[in-house]
This record gives sequence, C-alpha cells and structure tokens, in this order.
Amino acid sequence: MPDSLDARVPAVLREAVARDLRPVKPLARPAVRVLFRRLTVVWAAANLGIATLTLMLLWWLPLAAFVAMKQVSALGITFGAVFVTISLSLRTARREGLIAATVPARLLVA
Repeated sequence: MPDSLDARVPAVLREAVARDLRPVKPLARPAVRVLFRRLTVVWAAANLGIATLTLMLLWWLPLAAFVAMKQVSALGITFGAVFVTISLSLRTARREGLIAATVPARLLVA
C-alpha cells in the first residue's frame, strides 16, 4: 500500500513535506527550548484557569449569566495568554538573534 501511494504523490509534494518535517534548527538553542517549556506552562495555566473559572461560574450564577460571563472571562484569559506568548517569543527571538530589534517609526524621522 505505501508503495502505490508513494507512486501517486508527486515528487515535489513529497519533498515539500519532507522539508516541513525535518528537525527545526532553532530548537538546538537552549533559550528556545526554555521558551517552549515556559509557553507550555503558560498555556497549561490558562487552560486550568479557564476550567476553574467555568466551574465556579457554573456553581454561582444562573444559566443565562453563566453563558455570558464564561465567554467574556475565557476570552480575557486567552488574550492574556496570547499576549504573554508573543512577548516571551519576541524577547527570546531578539536575544538569540533570530529576528532584528525594530526601531519605532517616530524615532526614524530626522
């Protein structure tokens, strides 16, 4: 079966998938590995916070209020986790030289 499937998939597509699946070079950097560990903790805490808040709201509020409050509070926690993720990722990428630090446009005006 794999041989017949292999014959039907164009070589260009196989090569593109192989490039996408090879090991990522930035993972060789210790700071990037630390970043991924921290982001795992951030998202685990966000999910645990959303779950805890959902249970508390479900116990304390009537159903109509629960539905509204759950959506708003879950979005708030998620946006907070996204902000932390982007901040930590940019800080690590700049420190490791993976992206260049940017200068605000207002400072470039002569």
